[in-house]
Amino acid sequence: MSKQPFVQLSELEVTKRVEVIKAYSSSSTAYIQLAVGALIVPITFGEKLDLPLTAMALGLREDFVLILTWVSFLTCIGAGLLYQYLVVKYMASKFWIEEHRRANHFVQHPEYAYGVMLLTFYFGAVLFVLKTYIMLRGYTPSPTN
Repeated sequence: MSKQPFVQLSELEVTKRVEVIKAYSSSSTAYIQLAVGALIVPITFGEKLDLPLTAMALGLREDFVLILTWVSFLTCIGAGLLYQYLVVKYMASKFWIEEHRRANHFVQHPEYAYGVMLLTFYFGAVLFVLKTYIMLRGYTPSPTN
């Protein structure tokens, strides 16, 4: 399925590509971990400030910003995992001609998944800040004994 011709890579080229792939995969893992943390933080943050965070109190059917934030971070996680899979397939397509023949457009260009991961992470981060602002705008601390 690949339209690009198969080119056997030199040892130096393989080493360079592997190092670059490791760097991108490492940053992909970091974004996935940050997105998972961002999904957990609103619950923990709300509990520490005694904010009502049950599904009914939030009115999840009406809390569009929160739902969009979570969808954005979940999409980031999915795109990051997809990128890690595609980059392995991409490297395999550079080493073995059989894999090269089977490689489709997305395997030849894993950067699309990486771009989706970055965009959805930063979109979710902006929404997260917006949601935090909305939650804290009306917050009054409860008196402690």
